[in-house]
Amino acid sequence: MSLPRSVIEEDRKLEQASDNATVELMRLRWHWTLDESNAERISVSEYARQVGRKQPTIFTDARGYQIYLTGKVSADEARKRANMTAETQAAVEAVAEARGLKFTYASKEFAPEARHIRESARQRAEEKGTSVLEEIPRVAAITYTAQEAERERDERRAERTPLRHIEIEARLLDAERALVKAIHASERVELSREDRELLGQTLDNVKRLIVIAERAIVDAYDTSWRSEFHLIEGGLAS
Repeated sequence: MSLPRSVIEEDRKLEQASDNATVELMRLRWHWTLDESNAERISVSEYARQVGRKQPTIFTDARGYQIYLTGKVSADEARKRANMTAETQAAVEAVAEARGLKFTYASKEFAPEARHIRESARQRAEEKGTSVLEEIPRVAAITYTAQEAERERDERRAERTPLRHIEIEARLLDAERALVKAIHASERVELSREDRELLGQTLDNVKRLIVIAERAIVDAYDTSWRSEFHLIEGGLAS
């Protein structure tokens, strides 16, 4: 069965119109695919073929409109939810509520966090014989309670920690990033034997410096590292 030509033209017109037409476009696609009261409705795939759009696009709008009809969410959020399982929706809702964010923003910017909560809830549900939807709020509560406690500890630690600590940490992070860049730079590079030997010597110094740094930072009473350190430092300066 073919769609009326007017429906195809209206679909294309609404898709190109302003955001105010979003709901109407969703309603149109829903009415001609998923609206059971419409005896002339067709499949989502057939609708997509006739209007020249991808099937997931049509499904997102049609299913999204069903969600929009509940009156609880915006059209944009309904579209987001249309492609999610109930478990994923619940996880994103938990993130949005805990962080005081809108659902759509949380789904985009905190997707990894929502996945972690969902997967942790799935594991707990298997272990306890409950459902994932039951466990998601519990896992979220545990997760964010732990994060808040850690944040408070960090704040208290920052109040007690002198600025010197911040400088040391920044220097270590610089060294870490420099090593990452060196590793990337070495990939797929043909080096001569002499080059590798020279770089090997530099790596030996780096390894020795890491050991010295650990002793210097962790044990305030250990000063036995200083002579070796000054030797390496002098070699770098020369």
